[in-house]
Amino acid sequence: MYKLIITIKKINKIIGGYLHFLFFLVMGFQVYKELVEKTKTTPGAKVENNKFCLSVHYRCVDEKVGIEHQENINMLLLLY
Repeated sequence: MYKLIITIKKINKIIGGYLHFLFFLVMGFQVYKELVEKTKTTPGAKVENNKFCLSVHYRCVDEKVGIEHQENINMLLLLY
């Protein structure tokens, strides 16, 4: 039992920093897929995935539609 605990501590020390990164990548990919689904109905909206940052651009979207869509996106992000 003692050796097992030391082994788990060593493993956690070695890969512990990477686990947060892997969790972020998985969660980021899930959010990215949902954002793409939400923006399909808004012509001109673009979702950008930069690994550490997700961006939704409304450059080519009508202002009224963009504001309504932005509120929907903000509600989605509150879930995470």
